[in-house]
Amino acid sequence: MTRSVSVFVVAILAVLAQVHAETERSASVSLELLSGHINYLASDELGGRGVGSEGIDLAAEYIATQFLKYGILPGGDDGSYFQWFDVAQRRRDPDSAKIKTKNVIGILPGAGPLAHEYVVFGGHYDHLGNVPPRRHARLDSDFDPADARIHNGADDNASGTAGVLELARIYASGPKPRRSLIFMGFSGEELGLLGSAHFAKHPTVPVEDIVAMINMDMIGRLDGRAVEVWAIGTGKEFDAFIDKHAVNATNLQVKKEAGMRFDSDHASFYAKDIPVIFVFSGLHEDYHRPSDDVDKIDYDGAIGIVTFIQAVADDIIQADQRPTFQKVENTSRRGGRRLDLKVRMGFRPGAPDGDEQSGIIVEAVVEGGPADQAGIKAGDVIVAINKTPVRNFMDYVKAVKPFKPGDQTEVTVRRGDHEVILTVTFAGRGDR
Repeated sequence: MTRSVSVFVVAILAVLAQVHAETERSASVSLELLSGHINYLASDELGGRGVGSEGIDLAAEYIATQFLKYGILPGGDDGSYFQWFDVAQRRRDPDSAKIKTKNVIGILPGAGPLAHEYVVFGGHYDHLGNVPPRRHARLDSDFDPADARIHNGADDNASGTAGVLELARIYASGPKPRRSLIFMGFSGEELGLLGSAHFAKHPTVPVEDIVAMINMDMIGRLDGRAVEVWAIGTGKEFDAFIDKHAVNATNLQVKKEAGMRFDSDHASFYAKDIPVIFVFSGLHEDYHRPSDDVDKIDYDGAIGIVTFIQAVADDIIQADQRPTFQKVENTSRRGGRRLDLKVRMGFRPGAPDGDEQSGIIVEAVVEGGPADQAGIKAGDVIVAINKTPVRNFMDYVKAVKPFKPGDQTEVTVRRGDHEVILTVTFAGRGDR
C-alpha cells in the first residue's frame, strides 16, 4: 500500500504544475469529458474494476487525479483522497482473508454561515471484474458460464462515476457554493454497499452536518425512457424541487418515486437519517453482463440527467434551511413494482448460480437490517421461510406476505454444502 501511495503522490505533483494554468472552466456538462471518463473507466485496461484488482486501483487514482485537477480538496484519511477499508477476499465467504480497497473522497468548501454543512454527491466506481458471466435466462445456449469475461460496467457504474466527476468540475468552476460539497466514489458496492457503509460508520466529516446525499448509479442507458428519481419522500422539500426542474428539463422525462430502495449506496446515508435522492436510468438486458459496454451508452440521456440533478442540487445547496428528513416506505427494486408486502428482510436478492439449484441467493444484506441481525450472509441461498419452500422470487413473496412487522419466523438458508436455520424478526416496509 505504501508504494502505491508514493507512486500516486508523484502523479499528484506532476499534475499540480498544470492546476494554476487553468483560468476558465466550463459551467455545463461536457460530452467530451463525460464520455472520456466513461470510456476510460469502462476500458478493458481496467479489467472490470473488481475489488482487489489492479484495475480498480487505477480507477481510484484516476478519480483522485480529476479531483486534484479541478481544485477539489482531499477528503479521505490522513490528508489524502482515499479512505481505506477491508473486504472479504471471497465475496460469498465473509470469513475469508481480507483485502484492502478504498473510497475516493473530495471536498469543495463552501462560503458563508452554512459552509459547515455538506451535500454529498456519490456513485460507486467498482464493478464485477473479470469473472464468469452469471447464468441468465436470456443468454444464448452456447454461452459458456465457466468462461471468465471482463465485465466493464459502462453503465454500472462508470456512468454515475462520470456524472460525479462532471459535477465536481462544474461546481469547482465557481462561484463558491453556500454549503460545502463532498464528491465520493464508493468501492465495494457490488459486494453489499460496503464502501458507503464504511463511510457512514467512519465519516470524515461530522455526519450530523451532512444535509443530503445524491446517488447516481446507472445513469447511462436512458434510451428514451423516463429517468427514475427515487426516495424523494426522504426530504420533505425534495418533491417541489424535482417538480420545479422537471418542467424545464430538455428532452427529459422524470418519473418520481417517493419510496426507498435499499440496493445502492444512498441506503447507507438514509440509515443515518440523512435525506437522499437516488437517480437511475433503469435496468436493461446488459445488467451485470459482459455486454454492458461503452457502445451502448446513451450520452445525450446521461448529460440530461446530470444537468437536471445539478439544478435540483442547486436548490438544496442554496436553501436557507436544510432538508427535513422523513422516513418513507420501502419499495421493491424489481422495476419499481410494489408487491403489497407489510414487511421486509433487508437483503439484495439474486438468482442462484446453478440451473439445478432453487432458492434466492443473497447478494448483499443491509447493515443492521433483519437479515443481518439474524445472521444471514452474502452468498447464502434462501430455500425456505417458515418451512415453506422458496424456489424463486414469487415463492418468497407468497411466503412473506402473511407476516406483520415484529413477527418472527424461521428462515432456512443453504450455506456451502449444508443448511442453516435462522430466526428473522421482520421490519416494517418504512423501517430502516
